[in-house]
Amino acid sequence: YELVKSLAQAALDTGVHLRDLAAQDARIAEHLDPTTLDALFDPAFYLRNIPVAYRRLDLDPSRS
Repeated sequence: YELVKSLAQAALDTGVHLRDLAAQDARIAEHLDPTTLDALFDPAFYLRNIPVAYRRLDLDPSRS
């Protein structure tokens, strides 16, 4: 937590993407390879269930 928190603050302070800072940090690179980091920062994984939520609410996301 503290490691990610400090990297997130550095990202905010410097404008460097958190993923890039994580890749450059030896403590993270020791455990996560670049492919895994890419997967963790892919928003598609976190957004994949939005259609399910719309269906459960009986909403049609194509109607605006």
